[in-house]
Formats: sequence, C-alpha cells, structure tokens
Amino acid sequence: MFVGKMKNSKITAWMRTFEPWVIEGKPEKPMEGAVKVYIKLFYSPPKYLLRKIHKCKTIVKTTKPDCDNAVKVILDLFTKNGYWLDDSQVWSITIEKYWSIEPSVQVLFTQTNTQ
Repeated sequence: MFVGKMKNSKITAWMRTFEPWVIEGKPEKPMEGAVKVYIKLFYSPPKYLLRKIHKCKTIVKTTKPDCDNAVKVILDLFTKNGYWLDDSQVWSITIEKYWSIEPSVQVLFTQTNTQ
C-alpha cells in the first residue's frame, strides 16, 4: 500500500487554516466506539466557473486533490485534537468536493451504537 507524503501539500496547508475551529470545538473526552463521518469540501473556483457558480451556488469538483488524500489529513486532525481515540474507529466515511463561492469545510460525525 502506498501513502503519499503530505507534509507540504496544499491539503495540509489548507487544514492548518481549518484547525483553529477544530480545536475550538474539541470535546471534553474522546468518543469511544464506532464513528461515522460525513465531509463536504468547498473549494474556491477558477474564474471560468464563477458565472456558472453564481447560478448554481455549487458545482461538483472532479479535479485534484483526491478525496482519499483529503480524508487522511482531516481524520488525522480530528484524532490529534482528541475527538476520538484513534481514526481506526471510523467505520464509514462519505466525502464530497464542490466548487463554491464560499470556500469551507463541513464535517459531521456521529458515534454509532455497536451493540
């Protein structure tokens, strides 16, 4: 299995911007058990898409960075900040990428009862 180095990637730099909000919402204690994660990534569009986005608000993004690279960085950030004990607890991930006038990251996670 190959995992690319991401220390200097655009995703890592982008997540540094997101980290203050992750730290601010940090839970008192990490979740235990299975966790389900839903991620929406909204990227600033290139100029040629601006007119179209003003009509639609968002457009599906099918260019780099790859979803799998973004997921790794996001899960590591939440693990590092104590949202769960280990990212191996994540049993389900949904990730979507969009072009949007308002760049942002939305992460929703729920603890799943495994009994």
